[in-house]
Amino acid sequence: MAKRLCISIAYLSYVKRGLRDITPAFIEKAASGLNFSDSFFAYISMERMTRRNRFNLEEQVQQFLIAKQVEGKSPVTLNFYRENLGRFSWWVQHNRVSLDISKIQVQHLRSFLAYIQTTPNRWNVGSTSSQHLPSMATVDVYWRSLQSFFAWLVKEGVIEAKDSPMKKLPRPKVPKKIVEDIPLDLVRRAIDEFDGNTLIGARNRAIILMLLDTGIRLSECSNLTLADINLDTGLIRVWGKGGKQRLVRLGEIARQAMEDYLILRGSNTGDSLWVIATSLSPSTVSRA
Repeated sequence: MAKRLCISIAYLSYVKRGLRDITPAFIEKAASGLNFSDSFFAYISMERMTRRNRFNLEEQVQQFLIAKQVEGKSPVTLNFYRENLGRFSWWVQHNRVSLDISKIQVQHLRSFLAYIQTTPNRWNVGSTSSQHLPSMATVDVYWRSLQSFFAWLVKEGVIEAKDSPMKKLPRPKVPKKIVEDIPLDLVRRAIDEFDGNTLIGARNRAIILMLLDTGIRLSECSNLTLADINLDTGLIRVWGKGGKQRLVRLGEIARQAMEDYLILRGSNTGDSLWVIATSLSPSTVSRA
């Protein structure tokens, strides 16, 4: 038996007694060349099946998403990982790369990022965003998804840190853009566009002034409730990424605009701060 496996009798004995690890190469060799009537090699067969599931890319992506959900990541973050890693899995299969994680090399990851960087009409889905060449910031988004995924695989013991293909894949360089101030006359025109004597107009004025004063995200703005606002102090409790809270302050003009809106809003339209018929979404806030 040892001779057929091209190993020493001593090593085979150590493996049977659990004194040596069963390597992937040993499993494949044993499973392909020996009779499974021996209970030990029936166990080897089970190890082979377990290894296939353990190293399957799609299976591990699902386990990664479950782990992130348990950690308390937001639905937006989960969807971010699901979409990006799902597209990586699509690319792997489309290019006939093995779904075995242990066989994914740094050259595969480079080719994947190059595909994103240079290919119009990506993913064969016909979406508008995939029809044009992306910015380096978009390429960086996929790099960060892969980095999180492979770091999790190392943490879970699925692969060794020394075997992670991300070790040799530097982060893409994203040109730094200087964020210019919004011209004051543009701000004035935007505010004057809305009639502060109407509910919608007062709401939109309050949104604009709040965003300018605090710099909070659209999603954070849209999720505010009445309980988050304290007009006496001008403080707003904001729920950020990962459920983290922080306080931001409104200036006098923004506080007055908020007070005008709340008077028109009344108190019988639910807990959400920004309401007309229904609560506002981030995309609605951006159009408001």
